[in-house]
Amino acid sequence: MSIYSLVSESWIFASLLIKLISVYFPKWKNYDWQLYGVACLNILTIGSFVTHSASKSSRLWVGLLIITFGLTIAIYVVMAITSNHRQNASPIFVNSIVNKTQIKSDWWAFIIAILNVFAIPGAESAAYMVEETQQAEVVVPRAMFFATFFTYINMIILQYFCYVSFSEEKTLSESNFTSLLEAHCPRSATVFILAGLLILTWIQQLSQFLGSSRFAWALARDRAFPWASFWYQLSKGSQIPRRAAMLIVTISIVSSILLGLPQNNFTLVIVRSDFYLSTIVYFIPLLLYLTSKKGALNLNNQNYWNLKSFSKPFTLLIVAVLLLRFTIGAFPIDPKGEPPAYPIRALTTLTIPVIIIISTIFWFLYGKRHYITPPKNIKACIAGQEVELSVARSIERRSNEEGEAFRYPHNNIRGSVAYEGGSKDAPIICGGGSYI
Repeated sequence: MSIYSLVSESWIFASLLIKLISVYFPKWKNYDWQLYGVACLNILTIGSFVTHSASKSSRLWVGLLIITFGLTIAIYVVMAITSNHRQNASPIFVNSIVNKTQIKSDWWAFIIAILNVFAIPGAESAAYMVEETQQAEVVVPRAMFFATFFTYINMIILQYFCYVSFSEEKTLSESNFTSLLEAHCPRSATVFILAGLLILTWIQQLSQFLGSSRFAWALARDRAFPWASFWYQLSKGSQIPRRAAMLIVTISIVSSILLGLPQNNFTLVIVRSDFYLSTIVYFIPLLLYLTSKKGALNLNNQNYWNLKSFSKPFTLLIVAVLLLRFTIGAFPIDPKGEPPAYPIRALTTLTIPVIIIISTIFWFLYGKRHYITPPKNIKACIAGQEVELSVARSIERRSNEEGEAFRYPHNNIRGSVAYEGGSKDAPIICGGGSYI
């Protein structure tokens, strides 16, 4: 999923750039090879930047955060001020929802629309954060909560400004956001908004690729790649992160070329499977949590999500929502959309159990081969995400008089909890598990 996201975002970036050039230079003609070239060049640029030490700078990411915040506000303001269609925003909160989809039931259409918006946001970067985060089971859930919270706030603000700036007739008839901009905003404002979206898309890609390369590095470090001995002959020590990034760049460029081919059954299956691939990331950890022992995600009272008796009821509710979304996900709700052919729908739905089976088998085998002591955690790799749930175990701290204590080592890349002063057979508990 990480590579697919990088490829799809590269195509979005290329499309935005081509569109921006065509808006600024109306007589300029664009061709498919230009889209290919921009997408591949963008992947190469991001890959080169991520391998540089500057990409790890906290000041850089704080600066990018400020740029993202400022550009987002500027885009909203310019869109609202320059639009030739202005309307009062109060009806968006009080008017009944107008059903203009293929679904006859108004409430059913409303539920599907809500699920389209709220079922997917989640911990894309959680597995990567765990790799280098001290006290990961505390920090990562908190970070992902606030990231998701601000994502929701941003979505609400976006809905507000789109309602104020765009007419309903144009919204239903135009095919994409850039067409809406051209229909409602002057050319200078459209160029500014597209340029801002271009920068925001590039920053998002940079973050996505950094996380993907960290995950590939973790796999390479643990010899989880195929032909591990050959990989280690090519990559020694500090070369591993750079070679892992180069591998992702190569795969992404090849995937970008394949997805850019004329649309056929193969490309349709990949594109329509995107939703299922991303949703599986959140579905399997929840199921594993429901089947885990009591207190599995509250080791040493370090888990940020301590909902007491409400934890599993909330999880059951989320699982029910995701199952419902699985059921209705293959059917379009676009009023102009045509139902997919039956073979395509069957193949995309089939990806759900196939991904579950393959990923679970792979990671259970991987866990047995690469981790010492009896099975102490449940691992599953779902669509490029590493999910780790620590199994509950009874651990008692000895008194300070005996000189034994727990601590989190500062430079432990796996974020594990080390037991000091005890026997060499003392358990080592992976601390990157509780970020659901």
